[in-house]
Amino acid sequence: MEVAISGTLAFVAGREEGLHIVDVSNPAQPQLVATYDTPGLVWGVAVEGAWVYLADGPAGVRLLDVSDPARPRETAAYVTPGYAWNVAVAGDQVYVAAESGGLVILRHVVLQPLYLPLVR
Repeated sequence: MEVAISGTLAFVAGREEGLHIVDVSNPAQPQLVATYDTPGLVWGVAVEGAWVYLADGPAGVRLLDVSDPARPRETAAYVTPGYAWNVAVAGDQVYVAAESGGLVILRHVVLQPLYLPLVR
């Protein structure tokens, strides 16, 4: 199993059991915060800020918003050519090791809400 750490949280790739989010602030007593089931098999995990990237086997790569770790929320997905085995993030680049697709490089762009003044 693969693990990614951010602060006091561990994000564990649990294959058919999905993603496990664990509070490890007390290493003697880790506490399960949440689980997130995916349509595939979570082989790889990477975390960057409030975003978790999952290599989800036959279901490609998935992006979760974990700004509230107790309630992870999927915000995007991309079906890779072949199994997605592993994922890494550097800045806005997402690198996915995909079985028959080799290295797939995606770009993560966070869109901010645009507030326009009400015109009458």
